[in-house]
Amino acid sequence: MSVLCPLLVRRRSDAWLLARTLYEFF
Repeated sequence: MSVLCPLLVRRRSDAWLLARTLYEFF
């Protein structure tokens, strides 16, 4: 679980960054 949690957090951050860049472009 300790390995899965950071992975989920990182994936969530990547998704958030992607959404933010999309918002900035559109």
